[in-house]
Amino acid sequence: SDVVTIDLYRKMGSQNAKKLSIVAAPSLLKYAAEGLLPLDLLRWYKLAQPEKSFGLCETNYPSRPVEKWTAVKSIAKRGKTTTESVKYEREFDAKESSDFYQKLMNRPSAFEASINKASGRLIIRMNPLVAGHQAAAHLVRGRGLGEDFVRSIDVSYSLSELSRMGEPKTKEFHVPNSDAFEETPVDGMELPLYSRQAKALTRMRDIEA
Repeated sequence: SDVVTIDLYRKMGSQNAKKLSIVAAPSLLKYAAEGLLPLDLLRWYKLAQPEKSFGLCETNYPSRPVEKWTAVKSIAKRGKTTTESVKYEREFDAKESSDFYQKLMNRPSAFEASINKASGRLIIRMNPLVAGHQAAAHLVRGRGLGEDFVRSIDVSYSLSELSRMGEPKTKEFHVPNSDAFEETPVDGMELPLYSRQAKALTRMRDIEA
């Protein structure tokens, strides 16, 4: 075939993406300045809700395998004193992890690049729906939200020069901390919890209650 696909996500993805940025960025910025790109830089474009709500599509963003916490006991001897402690280790099912990795590698790409050897053209395509599903998945999954609420989420995208992107806007989001909670003592640990850890434990128990 005269069209050769450039790997942007697999084994050589990182190196190819860097080289592509160096080669293509100047021309793309030039075309943008001349108004020759199909989209305007820094302008937000709203995406229509797909058939499968943003954030819930397993094809575009497969669910991570279920994590399991296993208690591991250990015994430490110091002189005549024997101390038993319990630590919890996170585990994932090996088959589920393998299946997740394969689905992750086979999911649609937000960006695709190829070269037409016959014409000498570099072709860059993007699929903002993929990026929309990935972004929304972190907001809606695991929260017990209904389908109607999920479909009310608006997803938009914009093109931006990397150097002008700056830091993400986070002022709209408030992440509560555990400062207002009392400390929960935990017996049987080799080392005591820090104050902030003991307060966080109280907060987590309060959420689960």
